[in-house]
Amino acid sequence: MRGRLLKTGSGKRARGGIAALVTAAVLGAPLVSVATPASATPFPSSVVTLTGHGFGHGHGMGQWGALGYALAQTPYQSIVAHYYGGTALSTLSGPAEATQIGVEISENNNNTIIVTSGSPFTAAGLPVPAGQAALMTNNGSGGSWNVTVGGGCAGPWNGAVAANVTNPTAVPSHNPDLGDPATGSDALQLCQGGSGGNLTMRGNIQGTDFQGQPRTVNIVPLEQYVAGVVPNESPAYWGGLGGAGPQGQPWGFQELEAQAVAARSYVMAGLGSYFGYTDTCDLSCQTYQGTKNESALSDLAATATAGQVMEFPGGAVAATQYSASTGGYTNPGNSLGFPAVPDAGDSICVPGACNPNHTWTASVPVSQIQADWPQLGTLQAFNVTARNGFGDFGGRVTSLTLVGSNQNVTMTGDQFAGTVGLKSNWFSTSTVLNKPVVGMAATSDGGGYWLRRRLSRDIQIRI
Repeated sequence: MRGRLLKTGSGKRARGGIAALVTAAVLGAPLVSVATPASATPFPSSVVTLTGHGFGHGHGMGQWGALGYALAQTPYQSIVAHYYGGTALSTLSGPAEATQIGVEISENNNNTIIVTSGSPFTAAGLPVPAGQAALMTNNGSGGSWNVTVGGGCAGPWNGAVAANVTNPTAVPSHNPDLGDPATGSDALQLCQGGSGGNLTMRGNIQGTDFQGQPRTVNIVPLEQYVAGVVPNESPAYWGGLGGAGPQGQPWGFQELEAQAVAARSYVMAGLGSYFGYTDTCDLSCQTYQGTKNESALSDLAATATAGQVMEFPGGAVAATQYSASTGGYTNPGNSLGFPAVPDAGDSICVPGACNPNHTWTASVPVSQIQADWPQLGTLQAFNVTARNGFGDFGGRVTSLTLVGSNQNVTMTGDQFAGTVGLKSNWFSTSTVLNKPVVGMAATSDGGGYWLRRRLSRDIQIRI
């Protein structure tokens, strides 16, 4: 949320403020890794048992929280305003409204590109009859490609050839719009082996070169791209939850509209920034799989909010990050500056939609920690030394130290969470043997995937 950047997510609402478990002890020394204490007592358990909140980085909108607010009868305009403080809902105009989005289809990286359709189309200018296919092969020499027409996804490749083409592009004879009943037959399909079936995509499919390797790019109109993202980020059935709401739809539809605004803003804020040859990607950016999982409700969420984005004062479109679940409080720690806000909607639990990520538990084997950080030797203690101050336990972990028999290792909460596979960096543990770590202070910058935040002071926290 991706944006996702990780996706999708019962528990009671997380408390605001710094929990009673926090003891403030301002430290002045720089962040260091220090020698182990004299005692060599091993960790008192074979696992580190953790309780945590949320799924993902927590910046900006939480998808489960947005659903909770929607079912509490909050319109989408208020939902996005809550999560993206400092921005305003605006409408694109002029050329931006007609933007074509280039999406790298990473599932096909380094492969040949085979395109087919139930209707006639062209590939590098060659006519391709309905039901037949075009094979695009990278020559590996300065971005040159050959295109060959064949009998279908499996060939045989005995038709017309276009040689030494740059950025060959397959173009449908008719690009179906949202809701067009001819979508299945008129749209292009990227041939895929195995049982998953072909990927059906509106717009064009292009072959391009990136550092000598072939890349597949779907070039699709902005609103069709947004319609492809919405149901792959927020389940379309959420739009049918709740009582009668605005626009003749159930209240849950407001979450899909908030998702559409966030998806549109995120991609518009990053145009042309994906390795310089396209705008975004299909899986690790925002999840986009062409027409897969589209529904009438998710399409309507895109069209009903057409052109709407979140903008900073001055008109810059905001890179509206979002994640599956904030855990009850958003994370302010990134360069965009969205302030931390309570997320009362995150604790949503109704028939058909109960957030499993609001509160979670995890058991991390000590043996795994010792394998991930072999310089530790034997793990002796797990010390959380700083948090961001927002929500239960005192908030997300910004600094912790693993105390080992050979060496201590200090890291950010995001680094620990990412390495051992936790849902987020907001966690606490009861199986702790705290040991003093002489000369250690909280890091001044969280860094990493899970958190980016600059602390105003160093805080030691005993848990």
